Amino acid sequence: MKRAYFYGDSLTYGFDPRGFYESRYPESVRWTDVLQRRLVGKWDIVVDAANGREIPNAAYEVEHARNTIISHTPFDVFCVMLGTNDYLNMYQPDVVEVTGRMKRFLEDIKAQAPVQMCGSQIILLAPPMIHTLQDEFYAKYDTTNGLFVRAYGALAAHLGVMFYDTTQWGLTPAFDGVHLSEEANLPFADHMEEILEQIGLERDMEMAGSGLLGMQGDM
Repeated sequence: MKRAYFYGDSLTYGFDPRGFYESRYPESVRWTDVLQRRLVGKWDIVVDAANGREIPNAAYEVEHARNTIISHTPFDVFCVMLGTNDYLNMYQPDVVEVTGRMKRFLEDIKAQAPVQMCGSQIILLAPPMIHTLQDEFYAKYDTTNGLFVRAYGALAAHLGVMFYDTTQWGLTPAFDGVHLSEEANLPFADHMEEILEQIGLERDMEMAGSGLLGMQGDM
């Protein structure tokens, strides 16, 4: 069975902004749980998500994240969706700075021997857009101009990792303009299921070509 490791913030945690800090959508709604139910027996979905998480940036943050991620190897997919909190916590939001943090983080993870040894596909997800134009004070945090997405797309191309733009998935935001609405979880799961199914098919074909698939079947 293949393994996908999702590393993220409240958007991956399944935070429900209608509640308090630790409030979550029920398991029947959260896209990660929907994905696991659909792919049971094919993929093991590991979710490492925390409300308020930013891209590991300080040395101790990077080291802690690195050790945690390595502890879950081997995995076939490492998928990261972070950057929203970094952006929102800046007095003057800076796409270049956020992208730089992601670049340093992904370069560090890619360089780790256990990650290289398992041949993991690394996926960078551009987070859903932040919709704050209707609020004069918070308008500067709005990302509907697409600059954030384009910066992440260029970064993924530079690093040679897979990239998907969730802003193109028709996800309706929650009332706060930041988090996923309850209704958005299903299409999110739909797209991730399609992505993992395709990756799974490609990896099976690679293993079959190398003869490893047949060897595993004999074990």
